[in-house]
Amino acid sequence: RELWRALASSLANVWRAGLLSSVRLHALVHNHKLWRPDAWREALGDAAPIFGGLHWCGTESRAGVLAVPYNNYLPKVATMVALVKRLNYAFVASFDDDVLLPASALGALFAAGPKAEELGCGVVVPLLQNGVPTVELWAETFLTLAEQNFLYKCFEESTATFLGRRYTELEPMPRPWDGIEWYARVAQKVDIAFQGMHPVRGNNTCMGAALGLALRKVPEQWTRWDPNHGLFVDVDRKYPYVLNNVFLMRADLYIDAVSREDFMGTGADEVPMNRLVTERGLHRCFLSGSFGIHPAYGTHPRNGDMEAVALAEVLAADQRARSCPDDGPDGDGGGGG
Repeated sequence: RELWRALASSLANVWRAGLLSSVRLHALVHNHKLWRPDAWREALGDAAPIFGGLHWCGTESRAGVLAVPYNNYLPKVATMVALVKRLNYAFVASFDDDVLLPASALGALFAAGPKAEELGCGVVVPLLQNGVPTVELWAETFLTLAEQNFLYKCFEESTATFLGRRYTELEPMPRPWDGIEWYARVAQKVDIAFQGMHPVRGNNTCMGAALGLALRKVPEQWTRWDPNHGLFVDVDRKYPYVLNNVFLMRADLYIDAVSREDFMGTGADEVPMNRLVTERGLHRCFLSGSFGIHPAYGTHPRNGDMEAVALAEVLAADQRARSCPDDGPDGDGGGGG
């Protein structure tokens, strides 16, 4: 996977805007082919000072941090905990290696911590075109009404199928499509471990349609600096579950989440994070106006091709911005200035 290059490019653009002084990047890898610290520094360019290191997260346990079983995800969680404790970080932002965020959203996410804490946010997530539960928020921010209707029609005509199982108790699908109704239905009828289900994730046609619509918006949105990124706070708790593709969380809350007794049975940090946020009466918060792209879930048979196309589109947009620089976050255009 080469999508990390887009993250490095966005970080470099945020750095040039002077917005990364308190941020450090730690890349967690589990394959020797990914051990390329010099490639990271080269891709970051001027932003190389934020590179906090490349960290090996193989399948071995990390005694004294967390007892982890034989897989590479949980060693990465253990490494995050160790880094947070050793370096005394106040917040942790986690990115899967297939998430694309433009500089404007990236800078706003990193800066959101103090305000999020003030507003009672347990976790902050940006908007992704196939995120759960951000797909509707993303669509209603960036798509025309006709485009929204096209995407929602796909959801309406789907079945409630997820990871090979059909959840007939969730059918028929809402018509017209209503994301809030869907999330309430899922929360009521499905175990928390499967509450990340959604037609944009379980239906390959809808997943492809969402990416296609997103890529059409890249030339307009990718390099645009939005001075009005705010936090949408789910005060009414209409969104009872968020995925962990990309998130910002107070460091002590994250440590508490992955230190729970029920963590080891979940295989990832997503379920314990959601449980902790709910149990402590905190809010799930969303970074408004953030044009995030997650090309595809691993269940799509062409996810590699979808990632390659998305990466090419955003890197081309960055290159165009560098060729025609503007004044970055103080202007109305790209972050390549």
